[in-house]
Parts: sequence; structure tokens; C-alpha cells
Amino acid sequence: MTKPFINDEQLQNLKQLLQSKDSTNQQLALSLLQGFELPLCFLNELRSRYPMVCLAYGFYRPFEGIRKISLHIHNHAFPAALGSFENTQLEALELDMKDRFFYLNEDPIPPIWHFTSLKQLMIKGNWSVHSLSSSIGQLHQLESLDVIDFGCNMHTMPEEICYLTRLKHLSFQDCRLEQLPLKIGRLKNLETLNLRGNWCLEWLPKHIRYLQKLKVLDLRGTGIRSVSGIESVVKYLPNTEILIHPLDVPQYA
Repeated sequence: MTKPFINDEQLQNLKQLLQSKDSTNQQLALSLLQGFELPLCFLNELRSRYPMVCLAYGFYRPFEGIRKISLHIHNHAFPAALGSFENTQLEALELDMKDRFFYLNEDPIPPIWHFTSLKQLMIKGNWSVHSLSSSIGQLHQLESLDVIDFGCNMHTMPEEICYLTRLKHLSFQDCRLEQLPLKIGRLKNLETLNLRGNWCLEWLPKHIRYLQKLKVLDLRGTGIRSVSGIESVVKYLPNTEILIHPLDVPQYA
């Protein structure tokens, strides 16, 4: 059934409801908007201002071919909508969760693992997150993964990341990692590895020597205090640039 096209007066009235601070008025406006065919310029504006709301109310459907989404998640009511959003062409997803509130038994990271076409994924953290789901191993097309500022609870990265063999860029910055997966050497195409700010990380596994394409290894702000902590890199990856503070490892300076 074809929806009627919204006229200017109707659109302005619903915009006023949407922009009010009353959540009941906002929900009413969104429900009414669902009954109309909306102009693309307004859909673009709606998607830009209220990305999570658009997912929850289905306003992303006209954009099923969209390739990049950036979301600032601050409301516990809408992230679940990501789980019902299908897009086989989505290549880049950025989630900013620093203001995200979630319940004790709730998975803090929204359901995004069905976006198997993703090539780039960035998740900016929330200090209450303890780990990434093992389901990240489903994202076989990933070439770039950034996990940033997960505070003091994420002690290790999931081993499933080691099977994402297309990865060229991997960053776990400011996540309080204590160790890396022993199978990290499987990432044969990895070119940059950013471990900056993980001050509990004191050594690197010997299997890191199998990262023969690694160009840059950022260890600034880690707990590595001697050359022995980076021995495999120094010995087996002579062409890899190691970024580390000279006061931390004076022997390497």
C-alpha cells in the first residue's frame, strides 16, 4: 500500500513536535511520520540528528545501500534496533558509547555482529565494558578494527580476532590489556598494531614474530620496561617501526 506524500504544513507541525523536549510528543511525531512518504532531504536531516531513532522506527530502510554509519549511543532504549537492521552493503560502522547507559545483565555493545560486510569497525568505549563478544569472529571482511578507551576492565582481546585474517589495522588503545592472544601471529596481513595506553601490558607473545607485514607497532604508554618484552619484534621484525617512549625502554632508545 502506497503511503501519502506529506505536505509542507504537516511536515512543519510534526517537526515542531519532534523538536520539543517532551518525549511523548517526540514519539507521537515519529509514529505519525511512519504513515507518510517523506522527502529525501528531511530523511537525511532525520538520520543525521536522530540516528538511533531512525533505526528503531524504520527510517533507515530507504537507505539500505548505505555504506557508512556513525552513531553516538547514549540511550539504552534504541541500540537493540541495530539487531533488526539489515544491510549487506554496510562497510564502515562507528559506535561512540562513552555516554552509554546499560543494565547490569545487558550486553553493553549493541548487536552489530550480523553486519558481515563490514570492512571498518570503530568502537569508542565505555569503562563498564569487560570484553568484546566472541561473535566478532563473524566479521571476516574486516580490514580495520579500532577499540578505544575501554578503561580498566578489558584485560584481553578475544581470541576470535586472530581469525580475521584480512585485518590490516588493529588498535586496542587505552583498554588496560594485560596480554595479547597467543594466536595473534595468524594476522598475516596486519600492517599496524596500536597498543598505546595499555599500561598493564608488560610483554608481547613470541608469535608476534609471524606478523611479517607489520610496519608500525605502537607501544607508547604500555607496561613494557625492557627489551625482553619486545624481543620477538626486535629480533624477527627488523623492518617494523616500534613506537615506544625512550624512558620506558632506555636500552631500545
